Amino acid sequence: MAAIPLTALECSLEAERLLQQAIHRSGPDSDRAIAMANVYAQLAHVAIIRETTDRTTEQ
Repeated sequence: MAAIPLTALECSLEAERLLQQAIHRSGPDSDRAIAMANVYAQLAHVAIIRETTDRTTEQ
């Protein structure tokens, strides 16, 4: 199993990579890539909140 990126930037880049894969695939493979891109986009959102909260609490 692959490691899940933890920073917002890493999650965003992975979502972009998966969307690029989806463009070049069809059927269930494309659907899977889009679904995984959505998961990474949501992880990026959570990471942004976490990173912002961490910076706010440190100040």
